Amino acid sequence: MALPRVLIFGQPFNYRHGGGITLSNLFHGWDKKSLAVAASGHVMYNVTTDVCETYYQLGSNEFRWRFPFKYFQRSFPSGQLKLGKTIKKSQKRKKQGLRYFFVNKIFYPTLEWFGLYHNAAHYTISDGFLTWLKEFDPKILYLQVSSYDTIVFARKLQELLGIPSVLHMMDDWPSTISQKGPFRKMWHRRIDGELRSLMDNASLLLSISEAMSDEYKVRYGKTFISFHNPIDLERFSTNDKPVKSDNKCFRILYLGRVGTANRQSLLKFASFISNYNNSYKNVEFDIYTNDNKELGYKKIMKYRGVSVFEAVSYDKVPFLMRCYDLLLLPLDFTNLGLKFSRYSMPTKASEYMASGIPILVFAPRETAISMFCLKYQCGYCVNSQEMNDLEKAINLLINDFDYRSIIVDRAKRLAFQLFDGERVRGNFQSLISQLLVSGNDELIYVQ
Repeated sequence: MALPRVLIFGQPFNYRHGGGITLSNLFHGWDKKSLAVAASGHVMYNVTTDVCETYYQLGSNEFRWRFPFKYFQRSFPSGQLKLGKTIKKSQKRKKQGLRYFFVNKIFYPTLEWFGLYHNAAHYTISDGFLTWLKEFDPKILYLQVSSYDTIVFARKLQELLGIPSVLHMMDDWPSTISQKGPFRKMWHRRIDGELRSLMDNASLLLSISEAMSDEYKVRYGKTFISFHNPIDLERFSTNDKPVKSDNKCFRILYLGRVGTANRQSLLKFASFISNYNNSYKNVEFDIYTNDNKELGYKKIMKYRGVSVFEAVSYDKVPFLMRCYDLLLLPLDFTNLGLKFSRYSMPTKASEYMASGIPILVFAPRETAISMFCLKYQCGYCVNSQEMNDLEKAINLLINDFDYRSIIVDRAKRLAFQLFDGERVRGNFQSLISQLLVSGNDELIYVQ
């Protein structure tokens, strides 16, 4: 059975961010001609073409900043992108400079504080975009949204196309989207209302974890089916038991993004490593990320035993992990960080589990990843910020090779059971295809 044509709104395929990686692994093997992405130019960078080759950039004809904000924001051309097998430099994100600092550290926070951010921009459906939609003729609409304007536009697409839609939640961003300023409660209510309307009109609701599905059942009264990042197990797996570390050095790795959910814990762990003493081994902590400024690059590079490197390409991640003795999975203990990540399973969790390298979770006990690892005993969890607890964990993981072998074995078995790409994709494809079985798949355009 041929898989249906799917229009994806809000998230391009890439191997840099959790939403893009999960998207790439879920739709891997789909006919490229049956996939298309529509997203704003603000997120259309590092896009890949191995899964999907058709991208419509929602530019100045569809995404518009209101006066006077349009004078501070970059505009993008509208239309289908011309992408070869290699991403052109023009499609890569530009280096962060003075403009980046002004927009992200001053402009956006000011708008958010005064309640203007959520209504500073809006999407419209241009004639060019409408023509492109008709030519592609989608049968399913897949949505990843995370802001007021994307929710509103997703509702417009639901009404315009009249086809089954799928909403996939990556993080609990609804809990953190309106946190500051005198109008925060008003905007929280408005965004919540629009999101509930989007859910009401969706044919299928997906979450990123079982914990999120359970919470959303209570919060929204809706049934969400959990789909975490599936992986190619052969790429990430190694021998069942970890290789004994070098006699003189114990190496710890973190790779991935730095932001609201993990920045403070990463810095705290780096500070701990700089003060950690072991009579038998030197401990080194390496961070691979492109979010150097979010991490506080200059400050963290002063820590003894800590190094920061540019992120490697996704195809090199399995090899990189095998060069280390321990993989760190940190989440913040701050109120904002906990709200954002409480119900999320980080994209890298399944990759870590399949790698054959033991995992150290440094996160609050309430987070989905901590509860998962505690339940299945597939990683060592430090659920406090006490330095003594971190020291106890590192001492155990350095000295007890048998314990490391046990948690590695459990993690690998769970990865095969829960995150095998072939099986998960089969379930995902079946659910998507079933949306058309009982419904009318004729495209409806409402002018």
